[in-house]
Amino acid sequence: LEAATAPSRELDALVYCTVQQRIVHPEHGFPIEVWAEKDSIFWKGGTVTQRPLFLNEFGFPSYTASIDDALMLVPEDWAFSPGLWETRMDDGRVFWTCSLCRAGEGIPHAVSSSPVIAICIAALKARAAQPPT
Repeated sequence: LEAATAPSRELDALVYCTVQQRIVHPEHGFPIEVWAEKDSIFWKGGTVTQRPLFLNEFGFPSYTASIDDALMLVPEDWAFSPGLWETRMDDGRVFWTCSLCRAGEGIPHAVSSSPVIAICIAALKARAAQPPT
């Protein structure tokens, strides 16, 4: 995700499977345990999914393209601090930085060429900093 420069449905699916760890089969309605490892998505039984089919069959949020969807990743008790800001380099490159905070925690900090992806990265770092539930 940190190397991404543009929205990606494959990244959206990887993020979803990392965060949710369960999807509902669109035709049959039963839950399927899923997880992401490196660049692959697996479901219970260890089968690697066929990506085009998997991405079309399940409606994943557009975490890497939509600010609203990216904000769904931010844990409830975390807030923007100081927020999201743009940096323009002399050579024309633009970077977006996102920082989140929570009382008593370090600040997850993320930099990306996309403001939406910066939010995703910071939100996932904040989730990783939380104790397991």
